[in-house]
Amino acid sequence: LIARPDSQKLPKTITLTVDYLRSGKPKDTFVSARVVKAGRRVTTLHVTAFQEDEQQPIATAIVVLKVG
Repeated sequence: LIARPDSQKLPKTITLTVDYLRSGKPKDTFVSARVVKAGRRVTTLHVTAFQEDEQQPIATAIVVLKVG
């Protein structure tokens, strides 16, 4: 999203909703993000945070960004 050739501006957060599903342990945490919809002005992402197993997330988030 930041490297879009048609935009010189950084995205701005419109909405950030986090659902904490279980407690994290003091170990490495990984995140995967999926673009659900990328429009000219607004982009929506679904984000998942996990530690050992991607099938057992510790948190999920929905992010809506203003990109244009």
